[in-house]
Amino acid sequence: MIAGYQQERTKNMTKTATKSIAGAESKAPPVARIQVGNVQASIWARVTEKGTFHDVSFKRGYRTKDGWKNTYGFGQNDLLALRRAVGKAIDKLDELHAAAEAPHPTDVIDDDGPYISDGDDVGFAE
Repeated sequence: MIAGYQQERTKNMTKTATKSIAGAESKAPPVARIQVGNVQASIWARVTEKGTFHDVSFKRGYRTKDGWKNTYGFGQNDLLALRRAVGKAIDKLDELHAAAEAPHPTDVIDDDGPYISDGDDVGFAE
């Protein structure tokens, strides 16, 4: 029973990975990228009917004789750069959230100010 479960799980994981790779080409680019040393954070917008949410992915670049490659594993020497990238990503997420909460120019009501006359100008000299 466990062997059958493991085979089914592996098959499902392969299907998911194939869908992710196929869908990656049609994905929008990240809304922000943060680079700290050889660690890069990418911030992705995920739009749903409940609003826009953000996800963050991290990768580490390394050089081989064939050129640059990426990995998603981090060694002891990379953890300080990863921690700093996480902090900068949190700051950027806060910035994106604040921008989304700020009123847009079309949301601002143009009026004459906080005072609205109701015709009774008691206390004001003419």
